[in-house]
Amino acid sequence: MNKNNIKLKNYFDLLIDKNIDDRTKCPICISCISDILNRIYLDLKKNIKEGEFQRFLKENSLFGLYHWKENYYPIPLIKLKKLLLMWKEVCNKSLNESNNLYENIYEKTTFLKAGKSPVNIKAIKYLDSKLVYILGIIYADGSLRDIWLTQKKEKRFR
Repeated sequence: MNKNNIKLKNYFDLLIDKNIDDRTKCPICISCISDILNRIYLDLKKNIKEGEFQRFLKENSLFGLYHWKENYYPIPLIKLKKLLLMWKEVCNKSLNESNNLYENIYEKTTFLKAGKSPVNIKAIKYLDSKLVYILGIIYADGSLRDIWLTQKKEKRFR
């Protein structure tokens, strides 16, 4: 890492758009955090009454937890945020503990993907001069789309 590189803060919240996630069912997802998700799973199971766990997951739209923790499917960021909120409430965790876990997930994440797409996108943690240069060219070229404008014109998100 070059000393001129700029370390990015956790930007995962900026990737969550409830309108897109709810409309297209193709949210930004992360994988390879099964150890953290398994820890959350075990904490929740320990703190929820026997026989109530499946109902709890269904009521909170977290029924995919088993598949996410086993790394069968990547977890959508919007579901991860909800899972951390439920973990905090059910397991009596502090806001600081929840935020620290979210930061730990950010640091551990190496790839993001859109929904069930097979394409992994490298999670950018540092801006360097080459990346800033190419982003400037793409932006100046007009290749970065306004997703709401394309949705209005083409009736779909791109």
